[in-house]
Amino acid sequence: MNADDELVVNLIVISKVQINTKLYTSGIYLNLEQPSYVPESVRRWIRQDSRDETIKKINRIVTRALEELQRDNINNISYKHHLLEAKKGLLNLRETYSNCIQTVARIDTLISKISTIESTEDTYNTAIEDNRFAFKTMEDVDV
Repeated sequence: MNADDELVVNLIVISKVQINTKLYTSGIYLNLEQPSYVPESVRRWIRQDSRDETIKKINRIVTRALEELQRDNINNISYKHHLLEAKKGLLNLRETYSNCIQTVARIDTLISKISTIESTEDTYNTAIEDNRFAFKTMEDVDV
């Protein structure tokens, strides 16, 4: 797999996060924490995984995807779709960590970054609708 595939896979994994599900970040791919007889704290300690590392890795993924969205006209629809889907997972992760103000603030920052592509699209769509209305109105006027 190439770097673009890695990015898409990680965005898809983020999008699948449910409330009270955590991610682990060992290796190049994110993964969902699975139930086990071994306590989560022990598993995370063995993998040297932490909430801080998870948020840092998600931030790198989101930032890179946003950069690719700006740079790559061929795949930008795919990146946009996966980013918007990842936002849903981030909202669930935010709920999971709702008792930690710092983590929630960091996740909110990531959500805000993704939301910028939604507002750009809304502005673009509004401009198109305004132009359609203006042309329609001009057709109604006798010159």
